[in-house]
Amino acid sequence: MGNFLKKLSLKQILICLFWVCVSALVAFRLIGQPADSFIAAFSAYLVVLAAAVIDFKTHKIPNILPLALCILRILISVILSLLGRTEWSELVGYLIGGIIMLLILLLAGKIAKGGIGGGDVKLLSALTFVCGLYIGTYTLLLALLLTLVWFGVRRLRNIGTPKDRIPFGPFICIGYASVCILHLF
Repeated sequence: MGNFLKKLSLKQILICLFWVCVSALVAFRLIGQPADSFIAAFSAYLVVLAAAVIDFKTHKIPNILPLALCILRILISVILSLLGRTEWSELVGYLIGGIIMLLILLLAGKIAKGGIGGGDVKLLSALTFVCGLYIGTYTLLLALLLTLVWFGVRRLRNIGTPKDRIPFGPFICIGYASVCILHLF
């Protein structure tokens, strides 16, 4: 463990500490939710955080992460249904929200000629399936706004070109964390 810490730069350590603090704040803000909502929202946050890190490093989001989110929603719905606390129509509502997000993002990808990656589309659609269309839409809007600001700052500083590939996963993560912290649901 000691050798591992010695290999980390101060910047890497500060970034890790930042995300630990953000994660704690997200958990704190979600703590008042019913247990099933807390588990769904915080598990989704952890999966989106993992996707952000992987996307930042590789420019790809593994299919297992959106799949894990979908399985999570189904498990929560099955458990709640067995306990008599929900109806299957609620799962159908979440599924419809995920499909709507998927269609919106696929259309945006066609219009932008591939401007959004398939992993981003799957991740946002799965997040919407887990948390609902309202949260998915807010997450998307905040992520797009943050991306626009980040890209604008880069252009003002003459860094990169408009054709540069930008990993969108970190912006999705920051957008979703913002939704959780600001209690936009």
